[in-house]
Amino acid sequence: MVVQDIQMFEQAVKDAGIDTYAYVSMGPTVYYNNKENSICIPDFENENVYNFRGNDAYGSASYFEDSKLLMFCCPFDQICELRLGADYQTMIKFIDSLGLDISDEQKKLLLSIANRKRPLNPITGNYVFKELSAEEYEALSEDEKAAYEKAHAEWVRKRNGMQNRQLVVE
Repeated sequence: MVVQDIQMFEQAVKDAGIDTYAYVSMGPTVYYNNKENSICIPDFENENVYNFRGNDAYGSASYFEDSKLLMFCCPFDQICELRLGADYQTMIKFIDSLGLDISDEQKKLLLSIANRKRPLNPITGNYVFKELSAEEYEALSEDEKAAYEKAHAEWVRKRNGMQNRQLVVE
């Protein structure tokens, strides 16, 4: 990537109000920017992106054992891909901000994709945990509540990137 590519991407992200996105290096290390545990700061003058994240974040380098924060730096010319996700309206703002031409048919397709319901597939175990409403939770038996709470705790740990980390209490 060259400076203009990164600048255009950053401006489009800002214009669309997108907070979560990623730079992917040829490493392939992924440098996420989000509201939970990671910040990306592009340095246009020196053509680097700096990534700051917690040492407990998924993909962090565990060899910095006593640190709470990590910093990664990647030169722009080592970035091979830019990623983000958004809802339909935000993605359209992003596309417009990039100055891309998108047809009405392509907009319809994006809207259809954005509104798709994905089927659960418990046969393969390839499914996403479903949080229950208060009413759904109250309808469970005590055993089902215990199983749900255990599954919910594991889902939260995985979502926060802690599935491979040991909890140490001092």
